[in-house]
Amino acid sequence: MAGLELDRRRFLALAATTGAALAVPMPFRAHAESTFAFRELDAADMSRLVRAGEVHPHDLVAAARDAIERLDPKINAVVTKFYDHAFELAEKSDAAQPFAGVPYLIKDLSDYAGFRTTFGSRMSAENVSTTTGPVAAAAVASGLIPLGKSSTPEYGQLPTTEPLVHGPTRNPWNLAYSAGGSSGGSSAAVASGMVPIALSSDGGGSIRIPACNCGVFGLKVSRGRNVGAGAGSTSFSVRGANSRSVRDSALHLHVTQQTGANAHLPPTPLVTGPAQRRLTIGLVFDGVGGVAPSDEVREGVVSAARLCEGLGHTVVETRFPDSVHGMGNRLMDATSRRILGIAKRAEASLGRPVDEREFEPWSLQIIEHARGITDERHAESVAYLEGMARDTRAMFEDFDVLLSPVLATRAVKIGYLSPAGDISFDEMLGRNQGYVSYTTVFNVSGDPAMSVPLHWADDGMPIGIHFAAGVGQEATLLSLAYELEAARPWKDRHPPTSVWNDG
Repeated sequence: MAGLELDRRRFLALAATTGAALAVPMPFRAHAESTFAFRELDAADMSRLVRAGEVHPHDLVAAARDAIERLDPKINAVVTKFYDHAFELAEKSDAAQPFAGVPYLIKDLSDYAGFRTTFGSRMSAENVSTTTGPVAAAAVASGLIPLGKSSTPEYGQLPTTEPLVHGPTRNPWNLAYSAGGSSGGSSAAVASGMVPIALSSDGGGSIRIPACNCGVFGLKVSRGRNVGAGAGSTSFSVRGANSRSVRDSALHLHVTQQTGANAHLPPTPLVTGPAQRRLTIGLVFDGVGGVAPSDEVREGVVSAARLCEGLGHTVVETRFPDSVHGMGNRLMDATSRRILGIAKRAEASLGRPVDEREFEPWSLQIIEHARGITDERHAESVAYLEGMARDTRAMFEDFDVLLSPVLATRAVKIGYLSPAGDISFDEMLGRNQGYVSYTTVFNVSGDPAMSVPLHWADDGMPIGIHFAAGVGQEATLLSLAYELEAARPWKDRHPPTSVWNDG
């Protein structure tokens, strides 16, 4: 592995700026030592040091590369690596950019020109993108330097990241557990210290679920917020980031949102701290179908509610509308045609039906389910979800924010939601619905929501807490998140398999 030399001036400046106890002799070479030097920095700190001329982006990229090489064999979060490209970007980095020189990963559902985008699938394992997605392009233009692609389940369909083509991404807090999905690679990489921030996406909880499981911060933005995004009622998926600090996600939103005359929403100003306004917060315990949280999740939600009350906010218990409790399989019915369309295109090219050579068993089950959905049933499901969205948005007439679990339980073990087809379609649906019972509500409604790492189980596993606000109200969520981060800091909580502890 190539070495990295840092001169004494840079190192001492870094130590003085961060206040970290960096008792490493100078000069030193990249590996555990260089990772140690940078491990206390979030993305905002890294870019500030680059702008001040105290650290070169090459140094940051090398430290991130070393962290990935050291930790990824255990975690399996990075499925495609392009270090040479990252070093090329580092040499051309513009120190004036807001994220100047900051290491980054791009989720394997997002195109990045010249490199593989596998979508977590054997069918597209050798697919090389010819274009870069709008959000990835905006992120790189802001100074972020991608070192690779982070793992995702096949076509982002599961709340765990265990694609058969790449193998499972493991939770750095306990390697026997799932990192969550579908942005499991992004969250595990951030939680373990490989990078401070990573591009993610969320079509049913895919930013918030792994943020909850991995003890990092995850914000899902409003429908239509992202650059290049549509604002239709069935545009359930948005792009965003998983990060270790609120300010990093706030800045990521700022540089990847739509602006100008064609923006679907008024741009959100850069949120830099708490607001003075006190909020009325609705407290929800039961999720879709009346699913109730486990005792340890309920404990975390109650603790978060008391924390909010202690900060001067008003918390009032409420419940989701009846349409939320009755959603059933309608989201599956409304969205499964997407992968059916992928399968049909593949079948036209192959000249035969798709099978396990192309798709995982779980995906094949969804494809067969979608083939049986009539146009009338699809239209009924879409209409139901549109009504449910109106009912959900109406809650924000009474509440500024809704507080709930992210998931009904803590992270599940690897294999519980495996796509390998070891259990029936109905059993798999039941397991998913008993686990993911809160986040999907706000993909349907289009409202912004976030997972905040505020609670840890007795054995040290993180349990994120969910907050949502009305469409376009990301500033309300971020201001609250800053306040919660200051009141109950998580920056010094680190998983066993990480740059802080694994050695």
